[in-house]
Amino acid sequence: MRFRFCGDADCPDWLLQEIQILSRLSSVRMRLLCRHVLKTIYGEGTSHDKISMLTKGRHLHFSLSDVKAIVAALHFILSSGAKYEVAPGDFSQELQQLGLPKDICRSIVKSYSTNLVKLREHFEKTTLQLPGVTNVEWRVDYILSSNHLDTVNAPAIRMNLELSGTNSSSPKSQGFEMTADKFRIFLNDLKSAQSIMNEIS
Repeated sequence: MRFRFCGDADCPDWLLQEIQILSRLSSVRMRLLCRHVLKTIYGEGTSHDKISMLTKGRHLHFSLSDVKAIVAALHFILSSGAKYEVAPGDFSQELQQLGLPKDICRSIVKSYSTNLVKLREHFEKTTLQLPGVTNVEWRVDYILSSNHLDTVNAPAIRMNLELSGTNSSSPKSQGFEMTADKFRIFLNDLKSAQSIMNEIS
């Protein structure tokens, strides 16, 4: 069976195995757990003690691996629902088809629907983004000879790209050198890429 929150694919086997564990929780505990899982998705961090308190009770006996499975399952359910923009009504039906009780589905979907916009914004910000080029510096050196060869007599193009949007671990600029033939190929490829981009936009 295919599910929209799984990208119109089958539900992962590991998630099906965790449904029985999720079903043992009350709707109130589920809503509070969803709140903590959403905090971890946003990168705000949460207290593991609070999560373990929510999974303990007179009739609840979860192991540490069960608690981790609950958090992983809720993380997958909430983030995948937002990723594929599943409507709350459809989402509730799909969760019930997996075997979750209606009241628990209602708690998950309520947390999901109130946080859907924030989840989408968070995923847009944290999606892989490549750095942009802010400035290009270039120069042509005519090399007469080098320590590797006696005579070269060929131009070499040296380029330096200043980049924006890089994280602190990657360089702010990137320099490289190429022969005149490689530069012609490089320039031709850039022109082809630009024409394709112009056609798309």
